[in-house]
Amino acid sequence: MDAIEAIDDLALDGTTKGIPFAEGTIRLGDVGAKGWNVIRGDIALPAMTLRDSAVANNLALMRDIAASHGISLAPHAKTTGAPQLYRMMLKDGGAWGFTAATVQQALLAARTGAKNVLLANQLAAPANVAHFVGLMKTFPQTKFIALVDSAAGAEMLAKWAKPHLNGKKLSLLIEMGPVGGRAGARTLDQAKATIAAVTSAPELQLLGVEAYEGGVKAPTPEEVWGGIDRLLDLMLAVFDHGRQIGAFAPGEEIILSAGSSTSFDQTIRRFGHLSKDNGVRIVVRGGAFLALDHGFYRRRALDMDKRGRLSMAGGKTGSASDFKPGLELWAAVQSLPDPRLAIMTMGMRDLPYDIELPIPLQRFRDGRLIENLGSGWRMTKSNDQHCYVEYPDGADVRIGDILSFGISHTSTAFDKWDVVWRIDDDFTVTGAVKTFF
Repeated sequence: MDAIEAIDDLALDGTTKGIPFAEGTIRLGDVGAKGWNVIRGDIALPAMTLRDSAVANNLALMRDIAASHGISLAPHAKTTGAPQLYRMMLKDGGAWGFTAATVQQALLAARTGAKNVLLANQLAAPANVAHFVGLMKTFPQTKFIALVDSAAGAEMLAKWAKPHLNGKKLSLLIEMGPVGGRAGARTLDQAKATIAAVTSAPELQLLGVEAYEGGVKAPTPEEVWGGIDRLLDLMLAVFDHGRQIGAFAPGEEIILSAGSSTSFDQTIRRFGHLSKDNGVRIVVRGGAFLALDHGFYRRRALDMDKRGRLSMAGGKTGSASDFKPGLELWAAVQSLPDPRLAIMTMGMRDLPYDIELPIPLQRFRDGRLIENLGSGWRMTKSNDQHCYVEYPDGADVRIGDILSFGISHTSTAFDKWDVVWRIDDDFTVTGAVKTFF
């Protein structure tokens, strides 16, 4: 059975957050036919929703940016963990492939139909290597690529992969990284030593250079942008060295790939001159663009605009602020114990809190909008199943009012939910998205 058809056949019941117990067991693919509406109170709260119009807008915008600059998209699978959304990115978003952080995520991407899967992480244990090579055998139509950032890493990969390869080669990118960041070689000399180790191992082949530029840290945004440019320049130096010595696998495209959702504009500008080279593929891996958020990624999108809009086909320019936040959390007021304090029916089990707490957006009562919520509303803290919302003096807040919240950090929001409800702009449920974390 097709991977998406199998997900549509999953049975949901009252053990799934949001499903009303009285509905009994429901096939996931039939959720959109129920006619449920969030603000009417048809689904159990708390709930998380994904707005169809925002997803369609964001898919089209990122697809057009990529096409205008001759780059390829490999959105990060860990952002949503949702094969249904992967299929949309392949079909409607023009994705070349997907990025994975784990072998499990690589399997999900391949099952969804991806022709290219980039494991943007190190394979650092024998079982992981065996699993990854097993994917190469099971999905021969898919190209699987992993990372390496040291000669020692290359030697271990060759040792662990050899019993499983049966004449095939493990495809690798050299990972570069900033000082103080996470994995990645820090200097050209370290990269050269890694390249030498890869090219001397019959079990391995080198396809290009990779980095996660989101790991650059500095006191000011301008210093971060400068650090990212320096890292991208280091990648180009490694790329030039590899080409000069013939280190890249013959007959294969050379891949230059950077991964951040918050600085893909810098990657496009730095590597754009290579996009017309038939032997080179520029791959951008950020995945947060699909659903965005109302906090961290929204602010970073505005930062991209400060650096200048990207040119588009037909003489147009693309604004990063044209991406639309698509995720919303929903909860009801359950208690008003103190002045200007509402206790809501959700908590840390339901909401992301690793960057900042959710942002109150709107308040509804009896199926209609009461008000758009401004700066006088804020979530102050969260327990396991409760959160605390301060509201302004004079606000007519009542028990049973439904509030919507914007989130900050797309990945950790999806990570909290087995099922996310798709909605239209009238808050009617149009379907369900299953996640796998």
